[in-house]
Amino acid sequence: MRCLSPVPSCPWLPYAAAALVACSLSARAAEDSFDGQLKTETVSGYALPAAARSDASFYYDTVSDESRWGDLVLRLVYDGDPLKPKKIVLGGGAVMDSEQLLVNAKDRGVANVVLWMDRKPGQPPLRVHPSYAELAQAKVTLTTKGKAFVPHVALARTNQPVVISNPDPHGYNVKAELFNNQAFNVLLKSGDTWDLKFQGREPTPTKLEDSIHAWMSAYLLVRDDPYAAISDASGKLKIKRLPVGEWTFVVWHETGYMRKANLAGKDVEWQRGRVTLEIKPGENNLGEVKLPPGNFRQ
Repeated sequence: MRCLSPVPSCPWLPYAAAALVACSLSARAAEDSFDGQLKTETVSGYALPAAARSDASFYYDTVSDESRWGDLVLRLVYDGDPLKPKKIVLGGGAVMDSEQLLVNAKDRGVANVVLWMDRKPGQPPLRVHPSYAELAQAKVTLTTKGKAFVPHVALARTNQPVVISNPDPHGYNVKAELFNNQAFNVLLKSGDTWDLKFQGREPTPTKLEDSIHAWMSAYLLVRDDPYAAISDASGKLKIKRLPVGEWTFVVWHETGYMRKANLAGKDVEWQRGRVTLEIKPGENNLGEVKLPPGNFRQ
């Protein structure tokens, strides 16, 4: 049976919903008896939304004069006592750490916070530094390893090659529902790789899941421009060569938008995680940005 993703206004929606329920029940039943001999299968295609075909709203500038570009640098810090990761109990009594909220015990840095430029359809085309053209076709790799996705959060651009690989001795199921791209539900046996590309940008990071290993999840943000970054294990984050000017950015974590912060010693509120910053030539270093514990709804 093929697991079909429901699409609004499609006449076969009830049948697709039934197929999804059947696939979910089958995956749960397979968790104890799975032998790793699954075949790769993708969702049947359907017409992509118009936004996925026409929403190309940037251009590569031919002028690389550094006075026209600036870097954004900051470090995101948990404004409270460092947290220990939650424990996930697996089958057979095994235990592993959750990756949902990772706070560095040494410096309170928050990992896996995503920051991207907030752009709306219909805005004037965005200038992008010409150096990013060379990186547009760099391969993005996700791995199903040790019953987890590696990395836990990743970035990809539209039409950039994405590869999901499985080096483990058993199989995995990788699935995602998307707004502007085709949903997928893929079964990867040991040693398999699967190549894909996204035609449209996504409004927020997309959740990847595995029906066989129900605790597994990861997030992938798909944008057409390159102006996005993910905080590292110490909360450090950098976006290079932004066009000089005033821009709005989104600050997001898998537990929700970052709505409150302490920036330069002042408490600020960010509506739905939006913050407007002036980018000047050279390095724009915001220093430590403290995030109150209330941002993180686990």
